[in-house]
Amino acid sequence: MSLQSLKLWRPNVGSQPKDYGLSQKSHKLKVPKEFKEFIVPETGAKLAHKAYATLKPGGWIDDAVFCVYIHMLIQKFPHISLREPSLQQNHAPLNVTTKSVIIPWNVGNHHWQLAILKRTTAGKLRVYFYDSLKCTDPLGQVQQILNNCHIPDESYDVFFATEPQQEDAHNCGVYDLWFIRQLLGMDAGEPKSFRQHIRKEMRAQCLLPIS
Repeated sequence: MSLQSLKLWRPNVGSQPKDYGLSQKSHKLKVPKEFKEFIVPETGAKLAHKAYATLKPGGWIDDAVFCVYIHMLIQKFPHISLREPSLQQNHAPLNVTTKSVIIPWNVGNHHWQLAILKRTTAGKLRVYFYDSLKCTDPLGQVQQILNNCHIPDESYDVFFATEPQQEDAHNCGVYDLWFIRQLLGMDAGEPKSFRQHIRKEMRAQCLLPIS
């Protein structure tokens, strides 16, 4: 799957006038005692064991897991960058180029959406928007994201991905990570079982105990 191959709904649109605190109670997983804190090779990102433990089924994944895994996915794709979700509170300006920018967007401190921004070679701004719960006002959400990034008022093309949809109230972050992995052309399996895939990948391939 790629941005070009997605089956997207495109409305007729022209110019359109934190740290997050999402962590729930950690769960005990069977990991070595020395894994109190992890470091991700190449990125240097650190991840506490209690954050990793939220990958157990049945609750929200910790924000740190969400962000670290995105970094793991995109580190080998120089044409893709991540706007850190913490900047959602800082309102830092964003310069959008032909390089794709992934923007995780938190709504009401309880739900993750996903926007991907890039410009065509002709300079036209394109916005790809994914919500695993089909928000009632997607255009309003896109405009809020653009305003937060200080994108100048201009015409843009917006595309909405409507599948897959989560069937519970806590897997929005997992579905966003699954969606990103698919866009990168990496096998992700079924979204319903992707939480387990993330846990195994982070445990087996990408995490080292910090001495």
